[in-house]
Amino acid sequence: DLGSGRSRTISEFGGEVSAVAYVDATRAAVVTRSGQVWLINTETAERIGLVWEGGAGDTTSGAPTVSEDGDFLWVPTSSEIVDVPLSPDTWRELACDLAGRDLTAEEWDAYLDEPYRTTCS
Repeated sequence: DLGSGRSRTISEFGGEVSAVAYVDATRAAVVTRSGQVWLINTETAERIGLVWEGGAGDTTSGAPTVSEDGDFLWVPTSSEIVDVPLSPDTWRELACDLAGRDLTAEEWDAYLDEPYRTTCS
């Protein structure tokens, strides 16, 4: 726990945690032994969401690293380093590029924790 300097058990994950990387004072990335990467709230120890799932035999091969600007999480895998966007602006840009349209309200709620607005400019 960055705020208090005390350790905290993330009970939802049990013994499945293989690495943790702090994003900022309120968020951390947790890597599970199965290779998933979850963003968690460090104040409540609750999951914010799954940010990388792996696939096709890819497994995490070490602790993730947060970019200096805090916009990306770099996850080393068995075949590459995956960059996972962390900033809402980056998610909006990616969503617009991939979908070619504004996110729906449901999609927005699934990916972003802020009031709905148009995705594409």
